[in-house]
Amino acid sequence: MGRTLSERRDFRMRLAGTKRVIRTFLAWQEEKEEKWLSEMSKKGWHLVRVGFFNYTFREGAPRDYEYRFDFKILGRNDFEDYRSTFEDAGWEYIGNLGSWYYFRADVSKDPDMELYSNNRSKIEKYKRLLILLAIIIGPAMIYGLPNLYMRVIDMAGDSVLNDPVVFNIYLSFIIILTIIEIWAVYGIIRIAMIINRLKRDIRE
Repeated sequence: MGRTLSERRDFRMRLAGTKRVIRTFLAWQEEKEEKWLSEMSKKGWHLVRVGFFNYTFREGAPRDYEYRFDFKILGRNDFEDYRSTFEDAGWEYIGNLGSWYYFRADVSKDPDMELYSNNRSKIEKYKRLLILLAIIIGPAMIYGLPNLYMRVIDMAGDSVLNDPVVFNIYLSFIIILTIIEIWAVYGIIRIAMIINRLKRDIRE
C-alpha cells in the first residue's frame, strides 16, 4: 500500500534530519512554550520553522538555548530594524507566526536576557495582543452573534428551520461560532490576569 502525502513528507523530513511536532500552546502559555523549546534544543532538536500548532525542528548537537517570543504588528519597512534590535543583543531570529516573532539565544554567549523579557516589556506585549483581540472579537460579540441568534429565532417563527438540512447547517454554525467566542473571551480574561500579575510584581 502506498504512503499518504503526509507520510511521504514526514519520510523526506527524517532523511533531511528534520521532524515536525504537533503541539498546542495558547497565547497565555508563553513560558511553558519557551521551556519546551529549550528542552528540545538540549535534546539536539532545534526549532527552524513555526506553523499553526506545529513546529519543525532540525537535528544537531545539543545546545543550551533560551527562546523568547514577541507579539508586534510591524509595518512593511520596520522589520529589519526590529530584527536588528534583537540580534545586536545576541538573539537569533527564527521565524514568525502572524505577528508572533520567535527568537533564541545561546546562553553560553551571555545574551541580554532582559530584552523583551522583563515585566514592563511583557506588559506592553500583552497589551498589544489584548487590543488586537478586542478589535477582532468585539464587533462579533456585540453585533455578530446576537444578530445570528435573532435571525434563527425569526426563521423558527417562519418554520424555515423545519427543514432538517437547514436546521443542521445553522445549528452547526452557531455552535462553532459560540465556541470560538467563548475561547476568545477566555483568552482575553487570561491575558488580562497576566497583565495584572505582572503589574503587581513591579509594585512589589
